[in-house]
Amino acid sequence: MEVLIKRRKEIKRRRVLKNKFLGFLFLKNICSNTYIFIDIFFRRRMGHLYLITAFTDKDYVIGNKNGLPWNYREDLKFFKEKTMGQVVIMGYRTFESIGKSLPGRINIVISNEVHGVIYEKGCYMMRRLEDAVEYAKENYPLKDIFVIGGSKIYQDSLEKCIFDKIYVTRICKEYEGDIFFPYSSLITKYQPSSQLKSFYHPELIFEEWIYISS
Repeated sequence: MEVLIKRRKEIKRRRVLKNKFLGFLFLKNICSNTYIFIDIFFRRRMGHLYLITAFTDKDYVIGNKNGLPWNYREDLKFFKEKTMGQVVIMGYRTFESIGKSLPGRINIVISNEVHGVIYEKGCYMMRRLEDAVEYAKENYPLKDIFVIGGSKIYQDSLEKCIFDKIYVTRICKEYEGDIFFPYSSLITKYQPSSQLKSFYHPELIFEEWIYISS
């Protein structure tokens, strides 16, 4: 009888230990999965750095007389869908040509007339492109950053930044212009990864460019 009691106690003790061990494995699995979920979530949500532009296929025109030479609603819609809710960085002339800050976005304007960071006209204004990118990353880490022009800002950013992706609307039609995209700086570091021709406007080609790793 005594042996039977001891055996039952041993079976009970082992059962308790087994349940504790299974509970430990369960909690460990939950913690591991939670960590993986958080890691993946933040990796996917951390903001990226992009450049977005539209230019003609022949002379790489991006502007004329402080404005756009064309008016394609499809391209404007594409630009809005990509940049809405994100950070946009532009030069002061581009800001003047738009005439106001872009609604629904964090606007940062590069101007040689300011020192430090000031906020006016619905925009953050600072002196250098590097400061603008750093400011956006520190203050809006989950938002994507888009460099949207003009020509000097494009040139400066292509020399100093590595973009996660570049969005190009290539316009296969001639337009008169006096502002041009620095195409030679683009092709030295980036290559097209995809192209999509517009159904409504055959002269429009939407391209994505990626960095050529050395």
